[in-house]
Amino acid sequence: MNFSRISVITPSLNRAGMISDAIESVLAQNYPNFEHIIVDGGSTDNTLDVLARYPHLIVLTGRDAGMYDALNRGLHVAAGEIITFLNSDDLYVPGVFGEAARLFEVAEPPDAVIGRAITFWTSVERPSAHLSLDFEKGLLPEISLGGTAIMNAWFFRKQVFTQIGNFDASLKIAGDRELCLRFVLSGMRAKEFPKVVYCYREHAGSLTLDSAAPQKILRAGEETLRFIQRYRRENKIPAYTGLFRDWQNEQLLSLARVSFHHFLLLDFLRFASIGVLNDWRFPWLMLGRILN
Repeated sequence: MNFSRISVITPSLNRAGMISDAIESVLAQNYPNFEHIIVDGGSTDNTLDVLARYPHLIVLTGRDAGMYDALNRGLHVAAGEIITFLNSDDLYVPGVFGEAARLFEVAEPPDAVIGRAITFWTSVERPSAHLSLDFEKGLLPEISLGGTAIMNAWFFRKQVFTQIGNFDASLKIAGDRELCLRFVLSGMRAKEFPKVVYCYREHAGSLTLDSAAPQKILRAGEETLRFIQRYRRENKIPAYTGLFRDWQNEQLLSLARVSFHHFLLLDFLRFASIGVLNDWRFPWLMLGRILN
């Protein structure tokens, strides 16, 4: 086997209590050709002291404009043929790097290999949810219409970012979904890796995986809504006009439901009014969603 170099990029900010678990999960791959780039945005706890215990790390420090700006900084220095992204509070499943790299070693290699993921609270052995993309449905509807992009379970060929660009750093929460959508719309090819490769940790400090904080859910949903609306306005791919309308509907329905069930009346009315302007059927669709 030709062990292609894998670049792991981890954005970090005040994760002293968790980041060593993430680092150890990379070392547990026992993969002979990798680099692990940590991009720290100015931690004020002892994160940098923890990182200093691992001399193999490439550590970039200095303020950034958010997680996706940090990932772009990592991409700028990454030397691997394969790129993957590890959050500072998450873990890889042991031994998956070699299997993922092998899937690229074909005559016509895919542009990305996409694995499965789990979420967990306290124990990886007792996951709270299983996450995967449905390749039979196709990546576009799965990524767009309410699913999860699970970008951290993706392994990309480095040339992908040369062809479609890096992350949109103006986004703060939904930049991974936007990049995965751009990947699919560009016509790039992905291969399924039918195995759990990534473990998302749910905790109160998580940027997106904190189900007890409806405001975080709404922030992520609204950011997704904004770039959906941008895609609709630009209308670069007329064949997808109906899909983007339906996607906007789906996102508004989800936001309306969350705000309704958490008694956020002003937010609910705002999403409902946008929905009515988007599609005259929205009140009936919304009623069905709220009652379910």
